[in-house]
Amino acid sequence: MTLRRADVIAVSLPLLGSLLPFCCSPAAAAQESPRGTPATPELQMVQHQSLYDGRWIANVPQQGRCPPSRLTLDVRGSGISGTAVNPTGVFPIRGSLTPRGAGTIQIVQMGGTIRFGGNRFVANYFNVCGPRRAVGVRVTVPPSSAQRI
Repeated sequence: MTLRRADVIAVSLPLLGSLLPFCCSPAAAAQESPRGTPATPELQMVQHQSLYDGRWIANVPQQGRCPPSRLTLDVRGSGISGTAVNPTGVFPIRGSLTPRGAGTIQIVQMGGTIRFGGNRFVANYFNVCGPRRAVGVRVTVPPSSAQRI
């Protein structure tokens, strides 16, 4: 038996339309469940924790032609986000991290490597003025990596 796309769509759309109000509307959330108890779905953002969760800071001294700067990194699970601040501006940092503490970072369009261990990290990266090396420390540990929204 061969099904044509038009036939599949004709059969699927009414079914989909009848299911959407039950799964996706606020009114559906307030309705009772089939067991007779009120349905109270909770929306949660769940992130995996890592040993390296928290805020990390490095004060990077002048290196060659590169001015002093400050890296502020927030680690959540396998993600790294933050900023690099120096006299020329504020630059976003994005990166990723393995469970063993090794990772990569990108500052604007330049990249590098980062390694976390205990309460210390070392980053080797490039920027427009040349290669950089930053050594920093953990300053806070978040109380939980799951937040309700």
